[in-house]
Amino acid sequence: MNGDAERVYYGLVRATGQQHSVAVMPSVEWSNLLRPDGSVTELTERPSILSNQVLSAAEIVSIASGIANASPGLMIARYDPNDAPTVINIDRYTAIENLSKHPIYQSALQKAGVNDSTELRATLSQHVFLVKEKPDPQLHWVADFPQIFLDGLKKDKPLPPTI
Repeated sequence: MNGDAERVYYGLVRATGQQHSVAVMPSVEWSNLLRPDGSVTELTERPSILSNQVLSAAEIVSIASGIANASPGLMIARYDPNDAPTVINIDRYTAIENLSKHPIYQSALQKAGVNDSTELRATLSQHVFLVKEKPDPQLHWVADFPQIFLDGLKKDKPLPPTI
């Protein structure tokens, strides 16, 4: 991204507040991570934009859902023995798959000092914005895996038959 799109990215960072970090990746790369139906997918590796050696060493599993999913996002489960008895930490990211259609878009434009345009929307639509959620004490530190992690399937694994 460059020019106005990059300014909108920084506007989005400001619009989400200081407690959130925002990462951006090409939509094609995001789509390639996910199962075609957008269901919960166990990732074989964390997206490079979220790489961190310290976190990667403690990572247990990552999952993502999107495209056809009503609440697209990514979750990373990490092991941290210092948090016993809740040794699993869950980092959550909201995936904004089409920023120009998201409620925060106008605020991001305003904070960036950028005018909306067809060209800008076209550029932004080629990217997914991952907004790290503020840790919720009830959901971030857990003693066991949430069911959603157990339900995740690798992208190339077929869905189980329905009865």
